[in-house]
Amino acid sequence: MSSTAAEEVSGSSVEMSDPAAQALQPRLLQTQSAGSAGSGSAATGSGSGSSDPVRPGLSQQQRASQKKAQVRAFPRAKKLEKLGVFSACKANDTCKCNGWKNPNPPSATRLDLQQQAASLSEPCRSCGHALAEHVSHLENVSEEEINRLLGMVVDVENLFMSVHKEEDTDTKQVYFYLFKLLRKCILQMSQPVVEGSLGTPPFERPNIEQGVLNFVQYKFSHLGSKGKTDHV
Repeated sequence: MSSTAAEEVSGSSVEMSDPAAQALQPRLLQTQSAGSAGSGSAATGSGSGSSDPVRPGLSQQQRASQKKAQVRAFPRAKKLEKLGVFSACKANDTCKCNGWKNPNPPSATRLDLQQQAASLSEPCRSCGHALAEHVSHLENVSEEEINRLLGMVVDVENLFMSVHKEEDTDTKQVYFYLFKLLRKCILQMSQPVVEGSLGTPPFERPNIEQGVLNFVQYKFSHLGSKGKTDHV
């Protein structure tokens, strides 16, 4: 990996000026605290390596599925608030705010408490425009599409945590790439397509199967012509 790529996925890879990153900061602090508290039990071999330190016994996949079901059951107002964090302000052409920031964000100690949905008139802590200006594009969007976007929000939240917890630089880069991809897809209401720096499966051209076929053809192609010569 290049030094530029390594620097990109360092501890500051997900900029904390990002509204989504700021909204997830309390959860990161809570997880780090829970992880430290549970380090003793982990050392004794209790639980699997992929279990959630906040909810012992649950795998990351199970936790993600539960979280998606939970957010999809939110009332419409709460769903819009969650998506507003990932939605650019549309108050005017000069506002460059790329996500609504809660003026009263929950702390790590209050994270698990049921928070009341913010009013659409609630101003953004960054640009001062109302939440409604960030989610105006969702006004006539179907519930099915809202839930699809919320599913990606949960994935972004999990990737944010993974970027900060992962120690392997290459794996961290993949998490960071997917974080940015899904972040952009939520913003643009598009379908995620893994391309670019990761390539498309099987990530190599030619792939290993084609490489083997090329080798066999090169190595044994002369046998066919030799056989024809013998029959003449």
